[in-house]
Amino acid sequence: MMRKLPKNFYQEGQTLLIILLILAVILTVGLSTISSSITDIKITKQTEEATRAFYVAESALEERLILPLQAQPLETGSIGGIGYEVAKTGLGGEEFLFPFQTNSGEPQIVWLVGHDEQGQITLSEKYNGPVTFYWGNQDTSEKPALMVSYIYTEGGAYKISRYNFDPDAGRRSSNNFDPASTGSYPIGGKILKYSASIPNLPRGGGIQPYFLKLTLIYNSSPQFLGVKATSSPYLPTQGFCFTSTATVAESGITRKIKQCKLWENLPNIFYWGLYSGGNLEK
Repeated sequence: MMRKLPKNFYQEGQTLLIILLILAVILTVGLSTISSSITDIKITKQTEEATRAFYVAESALEERLILPLQAQPLETGSIGGIGYEVAKTGLGGEEFLFPFQTNSGEPQIVWLVGHDEQGQITLSEKYNGPVTFYWGNQDTSEKPALMVSYIYTEGGAYKISRYNFDPDAGRRSSNNFDPASTGSYPIGGKILKYSASIPNLPRGGGIQPYFLKLTLIYNSSPQFLGVKATSSPYLPTQGFCFTSTATVAESGITRKIKQCKLWENLPNIFYWGLYSGGNLEK
């Protein structure tokens, strides 16, 4: 004969089940809260370490930039227990892309002579071979023109040769510029839109080249600008890019900052001078 269960047996079982479900929910919520708190603490710590690493990289870079550009190519150290490394890369050689975009009417210099540790011109290096210029951004409909001035001395007298290029055929009828080619030209990791060449810069035993002054016009937004030398020895060093990397040893969090510094441009008063077809006069 089967034993008869008490009337409240099922009620007690349901109550126990409800209590277990409530405990499971509370446990789940509690574990979720704890996990979220741990994650928040971890994210906060990573953010703090990333911020510290950024400031260390920035500080190391600023200290390096006040030194002569020709200082040792690699520097390592530690600030506040965070290690850093500052590496240097030279700009120039066979091709040179300005590390910043250029505004209309803003002259940029491509040096054809070398510089010493203090940034002073040295004539031990020189380039006066063929050059090709590239400019313009692929993602714009603008058609900037390029004005080039070649500054050199001959027999001790400063002289200038001018070259002007315009990809816009409509404008060339009025400004009398030479045509420029349109295409996709890779240089310095960028794709530039326009191109023009000077196959023969003035050269000879009595000629000492100094620099090319490049000026974009007819552009309302900044544009990339670059140069390629097509014979060796190539362009002298135009400046350096410094990459500062700081790493937190415990977490491996790394922050990297890059900044480029070119040899000093000429003062604006130089460009206010009056240029003749022969000697350079002010």
